[in-house]
Amino acid sequence: MQGDPIDLVILGDSIAAGLGAERPKDTLGARAAKGLGTALKRPVRLRSVAIVGSESSALPSQIERLPPGLRPDLAVIVVGATTSPTACRGRSRSPTWPTPCAS
Repeated sequence: MQGDPIDLVILGDSIAAGLGAERPKDTLGARAAKGLGTALKRPVRLRSVAIVGSESSALPSQIERLPPGLRPDLAVIVVGATTSPTACRGRSRSPTWPTPCAS
């Protein structure tokens, strides 16, 4: 692979952090980096600041954990595994989109 590395950042919850992956290369971030690098024929520099159990409200603190001055080329944000059970409080179930909301 040639060219400048693509800076890829992964933020979010347990899925983004790789919980449940048997090996580091099986994490969402590693798989995304490999696919991106293969598709673009460029090296990828992966950084993950995802936290198991994190909710979307914690994204600003994850961003603050990134190195100062870092301007990633691509950021992947994965939230929902932890947030979804409480995301629908006070909302009715959507008739057009299945959600975990109770009717």
